[in-house]
Amino acid sequence: MRTYQFQLLKEPSLTLQLFTNSILLPLILVGTVFFSGTAPNFSRLSLNWLGVWFVSGMAGAIVNVNQTSLVGNLISLDKMNFDFVRALPIPMSRYLRQKFYLGYWFQVMINGVMVLVVGIAGRAPLALDLALILGAAWGTYLAAQHYFKRDYQLRLTNWTNVTQLFNRGGGNLGLMLNLLACSIVGVLTIVIYSVLIQLFAAAAMLINIIVLVGVGIISAGLVWHYYKTFWQQLD
Repeated sequence: MRTYQFQLLKEPSLTLQLFTNSILLPLILVGTVFFSGTAPNFSRLSLNWLGVWFVSGMAGAIVNVNQTSLVGNLISLDKMNFDFVRALPIPMSRYLRQKFYLGYWFQVMINGVMVLVVGIAGRAPLALDLALILGAAWGTYLAAQHYFKRDYQLRLTNWTNVTQLFNRGGGNLGLMLNLLACSIVGVLTIVIYSVLIQLFAAAAMLINIIVLVGVGIISAGLVWHYYKTFWQQLD
């Protein structure tokens, strides 16, 4: 089954779209900012900024994982084979978990490289780079859960072009509005968090603990929600 899952990645049009949406466009945006001669220098940032970089990694990953990502289309890539696999004596939860983690780790590698480029180009300390990568991995996991479940609910078995998969549930307008909303919320969160760390440096540890506890509570709620409404239903 694992070999079959990897075979799904050989769809040429899907590969091109993934390269364009998940790799090329983010690289162009990052390159424009960091290699334009005005790249910021984060080398003097202290460990007070660990939480900010973790949240920044989460925000960047959530923006980069969307309905055009691999993890958001893997189920539909089965086409008619999905009904065949469902008829086999294989636990559906096990089959879909294998599929989910294939898409998740693929997306983690993409997002990890993106944020690592940001950290290196900005000459950030190693600890902040690690926080950024961990945040990207966790943000990818939360976003991947949403789009994987969405793919299951909106799955197509008779598509002929991957654009049909990308246009499900709102089309290009829905995609743009979603990207805009996630970007605005992410930027506002990072700016407010950064201002608090800058103004109240003496209480930075306390602020980081409060924020990370809040992130943990929200994350636990989301993981529980997807378990109850999706994974448990498969079991």
